[in-house]
Order: sequence, then C-alpha cells, then structure tokens
Amino acid sequence: MEVTDILTLANAGMNVALAFLSTISNAFVLTAIWKTPSLHTVTNVLVFGLALSDLGVGLLTQPLGIFLLTNRIGNVAVPIFQMFSGSFSAISLLTITAISVERYLALKLHLRHQELVTVRRVVYVLVLIWVCSIVAASSCLWYGVILFYKAASPVIVMCLLINIFVYQKLYRVCRVHHAR
Repeated sequence: MEVTDILTLANAGMNVALAFLSTISNAFVLTAIWKTPSLHTVTNVLVFGLALSDLGVGLLTQPLGIFLLTNRIGNVAVPIFQMFSGSFSAISLLTITAISVERYLALKLHLRHQELVTVRRVVYVLVLIWVCSIVAASSCLWYGVILFYKAASPVIVMCLLINIFVYQKLYRVCRVHHAR
C-alpha cells in the first residue's frame, strides 16, 4: 500500500467520524431549538439555519466526498458533490454573516431591535439565503465549477469584510463596557 493510499484512507476515516459527529451534534441543536419555545428568538432562528446547513454537510456532502475519495470514479458524482458543497458552504458563510449583522443591529438599535428585526423577517432572509445559494451552486451542473468560483469570490470577500467591520464595532463596544 502506497503512502497516498494510506493518507486517502486516513482522510476518509476522519471524514466518517466528523460526518457522524456533525450529524449528531447539529441534530441535537435543531431539536433543542425546535422543541423549546423560549428559544424561538431571532438569533436562535439564525443558529437554527446554520445548524441545518451543517447537518446537510454531515448527511450529504461528507458522505458523498468520502465516496468520491475512496472509489476514484464519479464523473457523474463530482458535479453533484460540487453543487452540495458549494451550496452548503455559501449558506453557512451567509448565515454567519447574518448572525454577526443581527448582533450588531441589536447593539446599535437597542430597544428598536425587537421592532425592526423580527423572527418572520429573519426567516425570510434565511429562505432567501438558501434559495440563492442553491441556485448559484447548481450552476456547477450546467456551467462548470469555475464560473461558480468566479461568482462566489466577490461574495466571499464581501462577507469577510462585513464580518471584520461588524466584529470591530462589537469589540469597541465591549471594550467601552469593560472599561466602565
């Protein structure tokens, strides 16, 4: 057995364990938020959306990736894997950005936050994130993955810049509160 075969099997084994762990832990998070009415807040709705996308990674993307890694066939399965991994990656990144923006708005708007940022509006944003991400990632099936990467790159940079800006503002507020 060659070194690359050993590394491939080690990678597959690690992905099996991580897929199992991801599936179980995110299922617990989803169940806890779903069954506990006091957790039906704006932030937890966003966390629910993030846990749902991570559950999709554990149930769909990682097993398909393990299959492709170990079987070395898959001219048909590779675009499907790229679509799943691209859509779940986009959903996770956009949801994390939405969580950080929501936290910033909670700090910035104070008492108006509950009036302006409602659970219904957050659900609409999550549905929009899911639909746009799935449509964009499914372009891999028709136009190839390179076009998706070219279209996704500015969105990734924009999300990173938004997160940097928001967390910088949050850090400043926390520093002021800590100084008091």
